[in-house]
Amino acid sequence: MCTQQFRSFLLPGLLPEHHKLVLNTHHHGQAFILTMIDSQVCDLVAQQVLSELEMYITIALVEALPSYCSYEMLLSAVTDKPLQESRKLVHEALEARVLDAALNPLRNLVKRCRHKLQVFGLDVRSLQGLGYQLVRARQM
Repeated sequence: MCTQQFRSFLLPGLLPEHHKLVLNTHHHGQAFILTMIDSQVCDLVAQQVLSELEMYITIALVEALPSYCSYEMLLSAVTDKPLQESRKLVHEALEARVLDAALNPLRNLVKRCRHKLQVFGLDVRSLQGLGYQLVRARQM
């Protein structure tokens, strides 16, 4: 669980120079605010409202940088289960050949995050069989 109200994330190579993400972890109703700020001119660049689970996914993806966030880490983040327990769930689903079905709710949540993070010029890349990685969105 998050204990500080504002969490600031510098994402060199992913965000433009002088930009940072600021997450307000104090909920407003059932929502959390993610904001991109240009620190050079003290200007708000973009803002999105995240659900609690979207917030946990976003934090997990950012904290995994520059690497990827495994399925186990994401499951642990959204279920509040220990990583070892999430690892066991994924392993059992793999052995039973039901990993796709077991991860479907997680994939839907990541898809919602992906859509919201695109406002900040970010994307979430799927790494088949491993997890997800936060990357810079492609320019159109």
